[in-house]
Amino acid sequence: MTQDKQNPSVFQLFTVSEAADALHLHLSTLRRLIRAGDLPVVRIGGAIRIDPEELRRFIDARRFRRVLTALRSGSWAKVEEAWEKYESET
Repeated sequence: MTQDKQNPSVFQLFTVSEAADALHLHLSTLRRLIRAGDLPVVRIGGAIRIDPEELRRFIDARRFRRVLTALRSGSWAKVEEAWEKYESET
């Protein structure tokens, strides 16, 4: 992540490459998620940047999908297990 070490209050954004590294994803996978609109980005000129808060929301949404999948299963035990896992990860 790009940082200003002298002024920590400067707004910081990930490059696409840095975000892919942080998520342990291939660069093309992250670009596909961006194109699909799954991960909001900031465009500055020709550069694409990712807000760390948007990255956190993206991760949290993916984690919560397990809870929704468990709800669809109709099994309360699966819902409880998925919820406990979600809470422990957040």
